[in-house]
Amino acid sequence: MLSVNEIQNIDVLKDLASTAIYGARGANGVFIITTKSGKKGRVIVAADAFVGARQISTQLPVMKPYDFVNYQYELSHLHYNAFLVTDTVALNGFKNNYGPTQDLDIYRSFPAVDWQDRIFGRSAMSNNQNISVNGGSDQTLYSVSMNNTNEQGIMLNSGLKRTLASLRLDSRISPKLRVALNARYSRQRVEGVGTSSTGNLKYTLRYQPYQGIVSFEEYDPNAIFDNTINLSNPLTAALSDTRLAYSNNLITSAQVTYNPFKRITLRSTVGYNVSENRNNSFSGVSNVSVSSANSSSQYASQPFINLTSSNGIAINNSNTIDFNAPMPKKNTLNIILGQEINQNDGRSFNQNIKYFPAAVTAEQAFANVQQANPPSGAIQPSPVSDVYGDRLYSFFGRIMYSYKSRYNLNILARRDGSSKFSDKNKWGTFPSAQFAWRMSEEKFIKNLDMKWLSGLKIRASYGTAGNNRVSGDRIYQTTFTTSATSAGYAASDASQTSGLYSANLANPELKWETTVSKDLGLDIDLFNGKVNIAIDGYINRTRDLLLQTNVPQQTGYITQFQNIGATENKGLELQLNATVMKSSDFQWTASFNISSNKNTIKALQGGVDSYLVSSGWGQNGEDFMVQVGKPVGQYYGYLADGFYTVDDFDLTRSNLATST
Repeated sequence: MLSVNEIQNIDVLKDLASTAIYGARGANGVFIITTKSGKKGRVIVAADAFVGARQISTQLPVMKPYDFVNYQYELSHLHYNAFLVTDTVALNGFKNNYGPTQDLDIYRSFPAVDWQDRIFGRSAMSNNQNISVNGGSDQTLYSVSMNNTNEQGIMLNSGLKRTLASLRLDSRISPKLRVALNARYSRQRVEGVGTSSTGNLKYTLRYQPYQGIVSFEEYDPNAIFDNTINLSNPLTAALSDTRLAYSNNLITSAQVTYNPFKRITLRSTVGYNVSENRNNSFSGVSNVSVSSANSSSQYASQPFINLTSSNGIAINNSNTIDFNAPMPKKNTLNIILGQEINQNDGRSFNQNIKYFPAAVTAEQAFANVQQANPPSGAIQPSPVSDVYGDRLYSFFGRIMYSYKSRYNLNILARRDGSSKFSDKNKWGTFPSAQFAWRMSEEKFIKNLDMKWLSGLKIRASYGTAGNNRVSGDRIYQTTFTTSATSAGYAASDASQTSGLYSANLANPELKWETTVSKDLGLDIDLFNGKVNIAIDGYINRTRDLLLQTNVPQQTGYITQFQNIGATENKGLELQLNATVMKSSDFQWTASFNISSNKNTIKALQGGVDSYLVSSGWGQNGEDFMVQVGKPVGQYYGYLADGFYTVDDFDLTRSNLATST
């Protein structure tokens, strides 16, 4: 977590020559955020506050009461023809819910209920306070800040509260020794049921757009309609459910820089980060999931809760030696050798608790889980916990050579060892190189007497980068998990039995995913640096992709992590920065960028040309196609030529096919 008030500047590194030194962590680019530091002189105290309001800008159009009921009437006719039942039987459900068909016109006078406005229509207030203190002397600079944010969500029962505190300290102990300390703490609470394709708030669009028999502010489930297609009053559902997410994060780092000799700099950095996350969710009696979450319809109206937590500790250490070699005049040579260790450990816990009394509130359920009372013969689901961790060891070196600041060569090699791979594939070596030619320093350019041209540079780079960033800590090994079940045994007495089973299919052949990058760039500075133009063309080819792929069901598993296939990304980028106006106390800058990128799947595993995958979003069908020669993320499905209306069909019984 970082307050925008603390940011000094943000640098984005995209080409491989700039990101290669960061290894797998920089495989997809690097953002370098520099925070504000103290300044020599008097103590400066700054404070500011902000108050604002937000509203939803656009709502989706929905049916009026008469249109909605008439639509249900048409659906009942389709039901009649599809299932070949009598009209009386088919229309019973409609009449029970909406009354006789001859009275449909009364719905024209029904006032419409805008559920979107009821759920998302409020003006959400927000406020923010920030205070900072910074200053320093010749030896020490310091900066301390605190930020508090309180935001009300536009959705009912939603909001955010967050507190941030930071400390930065830079001290020169002696002419040869410097120490820097950074500490940042964040505490956050997020409330809100959220939105998803399977959540209760989808009923905001689907629920009947008129008021029922009783006040919908209390409860109006429309029992027959609700039980038939699992719709709930969206206002009742929003007030019934509770989701609370808590997080505490502490990020610390310390750096020691020592110059034993004029040309040598030793630097050591240690980081220690702690994260704690907790999520509590409560599903009340109005949640349609309650009935399926309990094992017996007798207890279908009993609330349940879900408790999850995760805790993590990350430790990193980097040690480098920086040597500026003595060189002939107009030549410079810098050599850096370094070593890094990254260690991540964590644990997680998940528990579902059912069978709470119907009248229990979320606060009561979270405070005392003993209120849950399973019926005779039933027990609570078993909790699930996990312990995980991974290690990354790295060695790297970089050589930077420059002649007259005109010709610049940058060569880097990095060797990474990851605990996510077996011993024979643990280590990967990733070299890279960049050459830059500052053409504006050449005589033939200067002789052109183009005073408006401040700088002209051509860049070219080539290199490789590794990636081990996949879920799981030791994915090359078989891992085991526990489970408890009372199903699946022919001679079972329905008592719950705990067991241990393998959670994944091991693959000791897994290795580093590798990206080969080529980049050609042009930098142009105009009008004494007031306008900067950067043009880049790139081709990135990635092989040995670390992906979950389908395996034969005879293995007893569905998927397995494998190195499969290859992809290619290529494109052009244009970046334009300009200083429009600048004075001693005012500066106005502008920037513009445009890019074109094309990605292509070059190969898949085992000669496979294509396969279908599911996004998992709101349905179980396979809605994406992975196909050689096509882009990543290609939608798969039917193309629509239009839609049919009722007038396009003759739905008399004589036209319907029958079978015996």
